Amino acid sequence: MRSQINWVRREFHQLSTDELYSLMSFRQRHLLRQNSLQQVDADGRDPLAWHLFALAADQGLIAYGRICLPDSPSEALLIDRLLCEPGLPLEGSLVAEVLAFTDDCFDLPVECEVTDEQMTWWHPYGFDIVVDRPANRHGMIRMQRTSTP
Repeated sequence: MRSQINWVRREFHQLSTDELYSLMSFRQRHLLRQNSLQQVDADGRDPLAWHLFALAADQGLIAYGRICLPDSPSEALLIDRLLCEPGLPLEGSLVAEVLAFTDDCFDLPVECEVTDEQMTWWHPYGFDIVVDRPANRHGMIRMQRTSTP
């Protein structure tokens, strides 16, 4: 039987100590597994970001995404740290939840930083590779929404 999933959206200051520890532990574990942790994960953007995560009653934290607010109004929101528990088909749900949140709450363009294999998660939502700006993290690909599905 499949457990019910509860999607949670929090600003950094709204996270409890236990939630913050769980999120950081989850991120470290999954970024290491992806071999995409080639720089320090705590990059200083978390306090100014929204954190979206999925909790399952029988498994705890199973998916996570970070929405970084832009430094200026002319810049895009940046979605990164997209992570799912292996073996669970949550990629589509994670992208849909993150985009529903950004579309509902912000009137800004949206970009994301993804791994090679995560690119396919974003194509159905109108995202393409950004060629004029590299990703912030080594080995990642920056994508932007170029059309609405």
